[in-house]
Amino acid sequence: MSSFGKEGNGCVSVIMPVYNAELTVLQSVQSVVLQSYTDWELYIIDDGSLDDSPKIIKDFIAASDQDIQKKIFYTKKENEGPSKARNLGIEKSSGQFIAFLDSDDMWVRDKLEIQVRYANLYPEVGVISGGYNRSVVKTGGKFVFISFAQLLQRNYFNTPTVLLSRKKLGESRFSENQKYSEDYRLWLELTYRYRGIYLHETVARSITGKLSYGISGLSSNLWLMEKGELSNFYFLWKTKRIKGSQFILTSSLSLIKFLRRILILAVKQNDI
Repeated sequence: MSSFGKEGNGCVSVIMPVYNAELTVLQSVQSVVLQSYTDWELYIIDDGSLDDSPKIIKDFIAASDQDIQKKIFYTKKENEGPSKARNLGIEKSSGQFIAFLDSDDMWVRDKLEIQVRYANLYPEVGVISGGYNRSVVKTGGKFVFISFAQLLQRNYFNTPTVLLSRKKLGESRFSENQKYSEDYRLWLELTYRYRGIYLHETVARSITGKLSYGISGLSSNLWLMEKGELSNFYFLWKTKRIKGSQFILTSSLSLIKFLRRILILAVKQNDI
């Protein structure tokens, strides 16, 4: 283990929303506990699960040694969606850095160690991300800086791959009135103020095999996601972060990419 795997480089607050994840949550939690970077705290926010998720989580904590028990905090609340759960986790936690992990995803073992190293090397950066599943954007080198303008054209940051600076996050939070693409909106807010980093390596994987860009691939879900993305661009224009011409261009390009996805989906369905 390198020196970046030990305390002193910044505690990472890991926020994990959970809702009816009895089949996967244990694997998700274990991927945090087994991190090579040991300076972390895990806030599990149970968003009103109706299955055995609470029992599985509590049994795991009870069976863990005391050092691990002291680092895991479980809270159960009424079902209000992942944005409120993540925001609650942000408020409850206190680490210098913040990372998010869904209860059906898992991290590679050195995810936090790698990202904390980059966070300390480039303290001016607000958000650090990487590849999800086998989807890694290759542009040469080990990483690339991501600007606000680049993120407008493409969302490089999948939520389970992200590490944030709490100081740079400031008062920004996930939009609790938005069901789709609310994470993208937060990344846009951050990169408007600070550069981001995208690492050219996989740092998180799906346990269930879900796609990196959506829930099920159904056209109805894709349209809801597209509406969420368009609402993000409208928000940026309304708050004067982008000009009207940028809003029109970015929205148009987004719609073109959406239509392309629909065509690809239609072709795949016809091939079945």
